[in-house]
Amino acid sequence: MPLLQMSSDQRHFNSLIWQVPSWGIAIAAGVVIAAREAGQKPSVWRFPAKYAQTAVLAFGFFLLAALTIALYKCRVFQAATMPENLPKPPVNVPPSANRYLQGAMCLTTGCVAGLAGAQLMAYEGYIAWGGVVGLVAWVVLEILNKKVVKQIDSQRTAARDL
Repeated sequence: MPLLQMSSDQRHFNSLIWQVPSWGIAIAAGVVIAAREAGQKPSVWRFPAKYAQTAVLAFGFFLLAALTIALYKCRVFQAATMPENLPKPPVNVPPSANRYLQGAMCLTTGCVAGLAGAQLMAYEGYIAWGGVVGLVAWVVLEILNKKVVKQIDSQRTAARDL
């Protein structure tokens, strides 16, 4: 089934899935630049600039975490709107870029969280720990996604057998 024959829901979720990483990159770049700028200008606040930098990075982390969850939900909704016979390219390999986009979002989110921790605690090792947490989150979300897809498939099979 060509892409033009897929449902509008399927195309809508596919469009959202491919937009979320772009938003994530923009947010991550923006908060890193904003945190850098906050540390270079003289502070008008009565507290050290590292707290303002940490707050900016933590805000970026929360935005990225929300986008990561939204991306996961779009993948689940897309799986629910997927036709029973998944369309495949000519080489019979189903499209799987969505899982790698999820991984990129998880890594970006984890690294921004690590940057916030490194800025607050003055220990650069938190950046690597943030990346590890991002990898673990990716694995957990992939396991959850496989369970959801399996549940959707079993419900479709049960409905078809009725």
